[in-house]
Amino acid sequence: MRYEASAIVQHFQAAFELVDQEVLTGGETGLLECLSTDPRLPGAKIILGVQHGTAGTPSDAADQDAVISVIEKPFGPRRIAAVVNSFPIERSIPPDPGVRV
Repeated sequence: MRYEASAIVQHFQAAFELVDQEVLTGGETGLLECLSTDPRLPGAKIILGVQHGTAGTPSDAADQDAVISVIEKPFGPRRIAAVVNSFPIERSIPPDPGVRV
């Protein structure tokens, strides 16, 4: 599987990645493996979107260690925000001492 989104990763550091289980066809785990091991995405957390009724079984193809949460489809922005907000805030990049927050 081609990891085409990697071209923009260096400019955008995602803390969470939402992956639709349907793109993991035929036991393909390459995408999850790329996302979970990419050094440009340190500490990024994968949320797997699954068909309604299958939330208890994330996927036979899914890298169980990479997937930190499962969300049933259909879902919207509020449900995604609720899942994201259920995790503590972490800093994977040291703060820039020249930037005030």
